Amino acid sequence: MVDVRALTESDRAWAVQVETESWSTPVVARLGELVDPTRLPGFIAILDGQRAGLATYALRGDECELVTIRSLREGQGVGRALLDAIHDAAVEAHCTRLWLITTNDNLRALELCQRWGMEIVAIHRHAATEARRHPGRGDDDALEEISWEDFFEAFEDNSLAFVYQEETADGEESRFSKLVSR
Repeated sequence: MVDVRALTESDRAWAVQVETESWSTPVVARLGELVDPTRLPGFIAILDGQRAGLATYALRGDECELVTIRSLREGQGVGRALLDAIHDAAVEAHCTRLWLITTNDNLRALELCQRWGMEIVAIHRHAATEARRHPGRGDDDALEEISWEDFFEAFEDNSLAFVYQEETADGEESRFSKLVSR
């Protein structure tokens, strides 16, 4: 059985680690805005005595946005338990709407949310491309150009590995890649 509890200050370092490993940076884009989910309220799923998932949310007036959700033990009810906890928080805050934004290639999230009862109500074409134009997301004058030698030296000094996927499960070209600690 999956237990869920509120995210506490003592969980913040772990939450930063999970968000960074999940999204490459602890910042997510949502319709022209960058959000740091590590500063938001959230819930932690516990399975077999271990932290097994994290969800963060933002209350805005009478709406509740599910900002991030991450199951570390997929297929065991962690995502559903976290969605239930977010729903309960939204009801307690008298929210009339619970919503989220995800990319159209995040099929597991789309499937989970639709099975849970959510509906796709809008598609924002080119939103991911627009989000990448935010400072700190790729097109930033504040970024410092470095040589390949310096890049690989920093790569080694920080014990990083480059993880990538050549194709998706249905054989399409994948664009997934991520730097991870080794």
